[in-house]
Amino acid sequence: MAGPERALHLWSPLPPEALIARLHAEVEPDDAPMTLIWRVSGAGVVARSLRAPATERPLFGKLEPGRFRLALVPKVSSVNVFQPILRGELQAEGGGTALQLNLRPHPDARGFVGIFVAFGVLLVLISMVGTLSQPGLAAVGYGFAAVAVVVPTLKVRLGFSQGCAQALALLQPLLELKTPTGTAS
Repeated sequence: MAGPERALHLWSPLPPEALIARLHAEVEPDDAPMTLIWRVSGAGVVARSLRAPATERPLFGKLEPGRFRLALVPKVSSVNVFQPILRGELQAEGGGTALQLNLRPHPDARGFVGIFVAFGVLLVLISMVGTLSQPGLAAVGYGFAAVAVVVPTLKVRLGFSQGCAQALALLQPLLELKTPTGTAS
């Protein structure tokens, strides 16, 4: 299953150097590859999230002239394995900066979804066989198959959407980002 992904074309009235300078104030430098770790959430649930350096800053990652790779520092109160990694490219344009922003969860974040989908497919096959002899039980199997396929997929989409919303809520005022006129995001 391919994971969720977003590509946004945004614009800021600030020059690229000013955007990078603003990001430097909010980003904990971290050149290490972004990895997932197991941690306990505020609710006491063990879940995976991005490994982040200890910092009070809201973002961590790598800043380079004209580009960045960042992520939100995970909060114990909202552990989200589908939190996006933000990759941005800055280009001077029209007296400001065009930002091509790609948001994608960690490639290992969706590990268990395939297992649930495979289980759902297996339940459908078993239920098809049982439809002739046990129609009521087969209907229950179809129901569980639907739940096994739909719920994990929705959890991925919801977690990713929430992570994107949090990241954009932080970046938009910080970098004065706008959607260019006539461009859909």
